[in-house]
Amino acid sequence: LPKIFEKFGINNFFDAPCGDLNWMKLVLDQCDINYIGGDIVENLVDDLNKNFSSDSRVFINIDITKDKLPDVDLMMVRDCLFHFSYGDIFSFLKNFKQSNIKFLLTTSHKTSKNYKNKNIDSGDFRLIDLFKEPFCFKSNFVYQIEDYIKPFPERSLYLWKKEDIPDFNSIEF
Repeated sequence: LPKIFEKFGINNFFDAPCGDLNWMKLVLDQCDINYIGGDIVENLVDDLNKNFSSDSRVFINIDITKDKLPDVDLMMVRDCLFHFSYGDIFSFLKNFKQSNIKFLLTTSHKTSKNYKNKNIDSGDFRLIDLFKEPFCFKSNFVYQIEDYIKPFPERSLYLWKKEDIPDFNSIEF
């Protein structure tokens, strides 16, 4: 992440869902960056603000599928979309495309040639390959971070410019 911040001139970073800040705290301690952590769990956000907020670090309660996203340079959505239904993924992506955020860094699994994404109920889990239907992201990402530990499925974080993310305005779920 520090390399991405430097390479792409990232000054303001939104991390949602931010979770418990376990490993992110180590990253933030190395960087001079304005950080917004967002999560849907209100008690978690309250605890994070109480224990970790500062002039450059704040936490907000947010539903990324429908609430206005903060104006930042980069949004990271790590380990989240594979828990969302298609409808919630498309709602998030539409919401992101309407935001003033320049870049999206998000997780996609590396799958076999014949793999087909499947819909789930939000809260469940399945592998998700953003390069395959119904998402069809192109391989025009600007940065990739290998982000897996065995024995979990192989995955990466991909960084896209907002304008390179497909539009999903005509999709209804």
